[in-house]
Amino acid sequence: MSRKKRLVVIAIDVFIAVMVVVAWAMLVFGAGSERLAANGLGSLKYFTVLSNFLLAAASLVHAICQVRCLQGAVPDVPRAAHVLKYVATTAVGLTFLTVMLFLGPLFGYPLMFEGGNLWLHLALPVLAIVELCVLDSPYELGLRDNLAAVVPTLLYGIGYVANILINGVGEGHASNDWYGFTLWGLDKMPLVLAIMLLVSFLIGLAIRMANKRIALRRVSG
Repeated sequence: MSRKKRLVVIAIDVFIAVMVVVAWAMLVFGAGSERLAANGLGSLKYFTVLSNFLLAAASLVHAICQVRCLQGAVPDVPRAAHVLKYVATTAVGLTFLTVMLFLGPLFGYPLMFEGGNLWLHLALPVLAIVELCVLDSPYELGLRDNLAAVVPTLLYGIGYVANILINGVGEGHASNDWYGFTLWGLDKMPLVLAIMLLVSFLIGLAIRMANKRIALRRVSG
């Protein structure tokens, strides 16, 4: 990767990390006017927030590694740092698709893109995907990495379902089903989780294939 491209990637990574925090603050202090927002640490119950924080952490690690490459400390970004960025990008990719295909039609797109949600639901996930697919170097990402990209969804899904089974669905602002996944009944929750895991896997597959193909096209071109 050229020096110029590394600088662009670093700038994007730092921007993503900063804007995740800014957007989260917008949700916290604007809670009540925005859908899927909660006061204080209560906002951390949302996969949107957690996946974007994972992206922020991965972006910072990736940026630091890129800086070390520019300094000549390491020849390239360690594979682990790239895989972490890939896993986080897949997670926010799920956030993006869930909003576009499920939550948007359910609650209305204007509410989904209001305030900080515009960044967490749309701008930052798209930016992260474009960066990884278009600007990043090709890496040998395989099935094991693709399965690793599903882990954040799996862990969150287990916690989400367990909370509903233990504490009940609830109603209104006290509902434990803030994403509306029990609309088809509690007995369908395992199916909903299985679909989310499959979608996460397919998003990860699409991202790593795009990363490889676009990078090879740049080389051949």
